[in-house]
Amino acid sequence: MIESLISLFHAYRLPLIIIGGSSIFLFIATPIIIPLVIRFMTEDYFIRDGGKAVSRIKLMKILYIFWHIIKNIFGLTFVLAGIILLFVPGQGILTIMAGLILLDFPGKHRLIGWLTRGEKIRQALNWMRMKTRQSLFIFPSNEEEKTAGGDKFEKDI
Repeated sequence: MIESLISLFHAYRLPLIIIGGSSIFLFIATPIIIPLVIRFMTEDYFIRDGGKAVSRIKLMKILYIFWHIIKNIFGLTFVLAGIILLFVPGQGILTIMAGLILLDFPGKHRLIGWLTRGEKIRQALNWMRMKTRQSLFIFPSNEEEKTAGGDKFEKDI
């Protein structure tokens, strides 16, 4: 039995090392990176239509394009890491939220509004804001979300 496990480990050595290393990296990196993303968001991010988490760079068009490419790569990385963290120790939901905030895609603010309707998510986001000594997020009330189309995303699914 033990010999078969050892031979299985040797057969899948590289994938197991990659998965294990990724898990360790994400376990260490997410508590550092996610508070930084949340810190640089404005407190009215969730109530502004089309709010931006990070101020736009308008020095040169090429720098602006480069910034968006890098931001979207990090966003996609966070979303994928968050999905992995749903199954291994870590902050999966918050990592997915941070990735979605960085990504640019149609319907992003509707999706984020739908995801942040839960009180536990709002408490976790504001807890991180308190830790970084930032003012707390302002969230729309449930009635404002319904009139602004927050339920529309739920119907689209």
